[in-house]
Amino acid sequence: MPALCMLLGRAPGELENRRKTLARPRRTLPDQLATAADRLAAIGEPVLAEAVRKAREELTRSKASDDNPTLPLYLRKETWERAKAAGSTLDAVEAGFVALLAGRFKPQRPPRGGTEPKSNFSSRASVERQAEVVAYVTAHADELGWSPSPGQVAAAWLEHKYGKALRR
Repeated sequence: MPALCMLLGRAPGELENRRKTLARPRRTLPDQLATAADRLAAIGEPVLAEAVRKAREELTRSKASDDNPTLPLYLRKETWERAKAAGSTLDAVEAGFVALLAGRFKPQRPPRGGTEPKSNFSSRASVERQAEVVAYVTAHADELGWSPSPGQVAAAWLEHKYGKALRR
C-alpha cells in the first residue's frame, strides 16, 4: 500500500479514507422495495408501484422486531391450518386479544393429553398489546381461573374460533 501511495502521490491514510467514503451504506430489501415503488410511480406505473408497496408492507409486517416480537403458540395442527386458511393469523390473534380486553372472551385452560397432534407455531403481537393482555389477566386471574400468558390466550382464541368444536 505505501508503494501505491507513493506512485499516486498521496499520503497512506488518504487512500484508506477515500475507500471509506466510497462505501455505500447497506440497503435492506424493504429499503430497495420502497425505492422501486417510488421509481415505478415516477415512470407512470401506479398499479405496479402499489403492488410493490403492499409486498414491502407484508414483508416488514411479518418480521419480528423489538416492538413486534414473536408470540409462541402451542395448539392443534388442524386448528392452525384452519386459521391460516381463513386468513391472516396475525389478525386472528389481534382479534382474540381485543375480545379478551373487551370482556367478550374468557380463555379456557387447554385440556391435558389428548390424541390429536399438537405443535409449536408462532405469530406476532406488539409489545404494548401483550402488556395489556398481561395486565388484564393479572387483574382478572380469579375470574378466569388461571393466569394464561399472551401466547396461551392467543392459542385459546384460535381453538375457540377455529377449533374442532365449531364443526357441526
